[in-house]
Amino acid sequence: MKKISLIFLLSASLFAGNTLAVSTATDDGAGMVSFGLTYDFMDDVAGFQFDVLSDGAFTLTGAAGGAAEAAGFSMSTNEAGTVIGFSFTGGTIAAGSGDFITLSGTYDSANAGTSVVIEA
Repeated sequence: MKKISLIFLLSASLFAGNTLAVSTATDDGAGMVSFGLTYDFMDDVAGFQFDVLSDGAFTLTGAAGGAAEAAGFSMSTNEAGTVIGFSFTGGTIAAGSGDFITLSGTYDSANAGTSVVIEA
């Protein structure tokens, strides 16, 4: 079973002092992959938007879980790699650290075994 090697660079923070990092990466070897992100926020966060840039090698299909879901955030993704989340009821993610969100997506399994740099 071939697996694609993904190098996930989270090069930007949401705001000064608020950072995200990849904590887990799971690849089924057949074109499905997920990334767990953790957070370290100095401020309460009421919403977020960032882009996962993979030069077409990875297609983002979903975002769920973590503190974002626990805070009641509605989350949405698109194939271009944009991730957005916010609460319709005014919920926030409190300053601190923990599991932020899990991103899921697909890649062409014909490219299994190649290294891909993904920036966010």
